Amino acid sequence: MKKSLESGALLDITTTFADSHRLFKAVMKEFENVKLEAGAQSLKELFAMDLGEEALNTLKNLICRIVSSEIIDEAMWQCFTRVTYNGTKVTKDTFEAENVRGDYLLVVKEVMVANLAPFFASRDSLLSGLAGKIFAGLKQSSKPTSQS
Repeated sequence: MKKSLESGALLDITTTFADSHRLFKAVMKEFENVKLEAGAQSLKELFAMDLGEEALNTLKNLICRIVSSEIIDEAMWQCFTRVTYNGTKVTKDTFEAENVRGDYLLVVKEVMVANLAPFFASRDSLLSGLAGKIFAGLKQSSKPTSQS
């Protein structure tokens, strides 16, 4: 999958089941530790609610858990081995320059979507309702470019 970022940088993301599955398991492990607030009984209910203070707090906790998780970070760097940024293989040095760091979280998002979305593609998926809410917005902003 090729994707142009707002900065003009071009990502080329290739996925494997093994790397994607490792990331999927890491994300699910971290999500089990996030308490749902705002009276929601599931993530599906949480995402269907109006975003009041409690719902926003839960979403913040989900995002912080993803960004700060060592197991997710390890799984992401394995996924990065199959990603190029402006034609260069992504390594930890890729984002060393301060002018490139602004793309880091966007690259993380794109790589996560590319690796995790296929697990939720089936409407019969165990977590398809959850995926519809989590990935709908992310996938909308992650459409591949027409470049090959």
